[in-house]
Parts: sequence; structure tokens; C-alpha cells
Amino acid sequence: METVNLEVQLRKDTGKTAVKQLNKQGLIPAVVYGSEKAPISITVNPKELEAIYKRTFGKNTLIEMTIVDGTKKATEKVITYYINKHVIKRNLTHIDFLRVDSKKTIQLNSSIKLLGTPPGVKLGGIFVQKLKSIKIECLPENIPAAIEVDLSNLGIDQTIQIKDLNCPEIKILNPEKETIARVTSPKGSTESNTEDTEGDAANTEATAEGNATAKEESNK
Repeated sequence: METVNLEVQLRKDTGKTAVKQLNKQGLIPAVVYGSEKAPISITVNPKELEAIYKRTFGKNTLIEMTIVDGTKKATEKVITYYINKHVIKRNLTHIDFLRVDSKKTIQLNSSIKLLGTPPGVKLGGIFVQKLKSIKIECLPENIPAAIEVDLSNLGIDQTIQIKDLNCPEIKILNPEKETIARVTSPKGSTESNTEDTEGDAANTEATAEGNATAKEESNK
């Protein structure tokens, strides 16, 4: 699991006026919480965060955060918990970070990485991806860059479901029979496209909710 360092500043002033002053300096507000400790308000450079999110593990990158308060410094190990972006500009406006404990599992969304080309597509079938991310639970050290899904044996009218995944160090929280991907026959393309549009909408909603309700739990 990749860990990166990030230095931030303790934030003592809050409110809209304080935030506007931060934005003029190219900074944004953020909060660190979790592990039954008091929340800490901080100031973050969004460009440094964007650079972290472009790395292999993206928003699931473990961050060794140094919080500077004048001459004092404190360290927290965190993961990005929730991101707020400007509705139009889509730039970062606020970040929530969650403290992590190496001995406790956390729940988060992991993206899906597709591997190979389905044989069914080569035979004229239509490939449909129903899920683009999966809700998982694991120890911080076992957070994957992505969940890999092998398509090399996927024929026409066949599906890959959650139960088909092999992730020994990770607990997958999606229903076992939920479809990740499938190849449909050409004759059923109209019907399947309608279903997939509905499925994608549901997946988008579930992902957004999952990001907002991720939580920390003791490892059993």
C-alpha cells in the first residue's frame, strides 16, 4: 500500500470570510476526524492534493499528514473520506479526511480495473459494464489500487458477479449476486441498453452515497 507525505496548516479561523481569505491564497479548508478523537480543522493546498489523487491509488492513497501549528507539529495517518467540488468549475473546495488505524478495518469504495478482452465480444456480443466501483472493507495496508476483473473467459450471455471475485484480504460489501459485467447477444442489445442505463444511474447513486457513509470499524 502506497503512503505519501502531506504538510498542512492548523486552521483556527472559520466561517465564510475566513474561507474567502484562504481561497485568495490558493488554499482550501479541510477537516480531520475519526478514531474517537476531536475533529481538527486544517488548511490544505489543493494542488498538492490533486497530485496525490493522480497517483496509483488515487483518492484511496494513505496520507502521512503533518499538521503544523506555529512551531508545533503533529502527525496523523489519514485517508480521503469525502470531497466537495465547485458545482461549475469542479475544483476542490473542501475535503474531509478520516483517521486510520493500522489495526482497524475501514470501509471505502475501490474502482474496478478490467483486464483482457471478452471472447464473446470477438464473436459479436455486446459488452456491458454494470459496476465501476465496489464497496470494500479491509485493513489500511491492504487497500488495493483497484479491484481487478478478468474478462478473458466471458462469453456471450455470460456474466461476472461479485461472488466470482477472489480477494482474500478484502471483504466485499456488495451483494454476491450483483453483476459487474456481462456480454449480451446482439439480438438483445436494445433491451440490455435500457437496463444498463438504469443500472448505471443506480450505481452512480450508490457510489455517491457510499463515499458519504464510509465508516471505520474494528477488525474482527
